[in-house]
Amino acid sequence: MTNTSHHAYLETRKDNLNYKPPTKNWWMFSQSKDEYLSVVFCDLGIGIPRTLPLTMPEILKRLVRLKKPIKDSECIKKAVQHGLSRTKQPERGKGLGDIVEVVTKKKNGSILIYSNKGMYYKNETRVVTRDLNESILGTLICWRVPLT
Repeated sequence: MTNTSHHAYLETRKDNLNYKPPTKNWWMFSQSKDEYLSVVFCDLGIGIPRTLPLTMPEILKRLVRLKKPIKDSECIKKAVQHGLSRTKQPERGKGLGDIVEVVTKKKNGSILIYSNKGMYYKNETRVVTRDLNESILGTLICWRVPLT
């Protein structure tokens, strides 16, 4: 939730909506069902791929050196793998990676992240990334863990 305040609304979105709300809105939904806790968190900000150059410029430079188009799914994957922030403070920039680590260490736990045109899914045994044709115009993070 703190990431939304710090990163999601850094700039105006560069899409047909050109959306920059007066407040830093985010939404969270949770449900306990069939012995699982599901939590969904979303915002209408600029998305992980757009914040990557601002929060982790050294990661972006490495991706640019590969001389391939930078995919949104790859940006999400790098943001998960490298718990860094633009402040370089040791307690910052770890939230997304920590959530992924905790959730996927649980048997049958999983996380799904959509941000702009990228998708990242991870469970205890596999990672799947995919790029979409259309942007979801923000970020949606859904994690699920067993309650037992």
